[in-house]
Amino acid sequence: MVRFCTCIPPKAVIMGVFQLPGGFEVDYSKLTVHRDKVCSQLAKDAPKNSWIILQGGPEKALYATDREPIFRQDSFFLYMFGVLSPDFWGAVEVATGKTVLFMPRLPAEYAVWMGHIPSCEDVQGLYCVDAVKYCDELQSFFEETKPSKVFLLKGQNTDSGTVHQPPEFSFSLESSEVDTDNLWPAMVDARLSKSDLELDLLRWLNKVSSAGHILAMRNTKPGDAEFIIEANFKHYIYTKGGCRLTAYTPICASGPNAAILHYGHVGAPNNRVIGNGEFVLNDMGGEYFGYASDITLTYPSSGEFSPQQRIVYEAVLNAQKRVLAGVKPGVKYSDLHMAAEEEILKGAMALGAVVDPDNEGSQVLIDKGVAAIFMPHGLGHSMGLDTHDVGGYLPGQTRATRRGLKSLRYGRELREGVVFTVEPGLYFVDHLLDDAISSPETAKYFVKDVVDSLRGLGGVRLEDNVICTADGAENMTFVPREIDDLMAVRNGKGWTIPGMGEV
Repeated sequence: MVRFCTCIPPKAVIMGVFQLPGGFEVDYSKLTVHRDKVCSQLAKDAPKNSWIILQGGPEKALYATDREPIFRQDSFFLYMFGVLSPDFWGAVEVATGKTVLFMPRLPAEYAVWMGHIPSCEDVQGLYCVDAVKYCDELQSFFEETKPSKVFLLKGQNTDSGTVHQPPEFSFSLESSEVDTDNLWPAMVDARLSKSDLELDLLRWLNKVSSAGHILAMRNTKPGDAEFIIEANFKHYIYTKGGCRLTAYTPICASGPNAAILHYGHVGAPNNRVIGNGEFVLNDMGGEYFGYASDITLTYPSSGEFSPQQRIVYEAVLNAQKRVLAGVKPGVKYSDLHMAAEEEILKGAMALGAVVDPDNEGSQVLIDKGVAAIFMPHGLGHSMGLDTHDVGGYLPGQTRATRRGLKSLRYGRELREGVVFTVEPGLYFVDHLLDDAISSPETAKYFVKDVVDSLRGLGGVRLEDNVICTADGAENMTFVPREIDDLMAVRNGKGWTIPGMGEV
């Protein structure tokens, strides 16, 4: 069954605008900037009458049922057109930016089940495009336009390894040159540096998600199930920000679960009962208009830090501060990662878990992967229409092989307009500690009795969402980080978020 609706009841639609109650106002006319960025990159490879053709995401049922999960548009299609509904196609003329959408043609009786079916004129006015036709007119469009060259999207995601395949057509494209090489790198590069619209949306979304984190933290108490934190966060971002979806499965990890990097999945669904005096690590972010936020807050369930917890937390906070101070265009993100590792190593040594018996120096220990035992993930990733957004590696760029660095999702230099996360962490992961203690290469650096006493402590991650500006880092995340502020807010003190007031 094919479904289509405008996402807003027809009488509430303001032409050219998307906005949910309490949510950010998206001006569709500003998406022309996105199309222009892509077209400008393709211009040198585009003879006259060249067109970009993109296929939107199809609606699918779960397995062999008629149950339909909430549809989420393909990110590339959403970037270019802002269409949130399934089964659309889009075409853009490279030289002029002329934009044509193709919508599914639905029989009139579909309105019984889904409500008003918009006309082509409705859709044209909503999305601020030059023309709207039906999908069954795509062939005649090609026959009338006779494109000299057609750019189709094909490429590999550097995180998942998944290949985005070009669309298949029910008719021949023999009369046009077909290019599947250049559109992917052009769109990835365009998406990496955010437009003004994207930056404003992401700033707003971070504020909403920051407030959701604070409210969820403030209502956390020992004896509750972890999923109550998830429920409180989702309730806030939906009722106050119109965020129906989270950007990823929330991670609400207490005690030893805080050492499971992607806890919260179906096999470990935030269902442990929170104990007294434990770390609680909440990694959650709202999604709006397809855009993500990705914030992590860690705090003790009891309302105060133990001496060990304080050392762990301050090591991670020092790493985050150091990285944020080093952000500027031209800086290698891998260098920032290694700066964070140095602070994490200092924390492990302050705990007495790591020593340098031969005075080799911190860099030798880092090169041998000692710090990465405690921070096994990368420092962060690009962020935008996907939580782990595209553009983390240049075409042909290879990943590092050293522990820690090999997990870095962003391996290039920073540039102005890039949005990314800064999320250092310090964790006590049993199998990593076991490997390190038993390895002839690293055993001498670990104090086994101390390490064993730290097992079960879980870990700390602090994650902020950052824009690289000409002057440095603009931190969009507004949650308390200093221990005094964190505990005051945890225990009920108000916290001011610019533009939102006190929460």
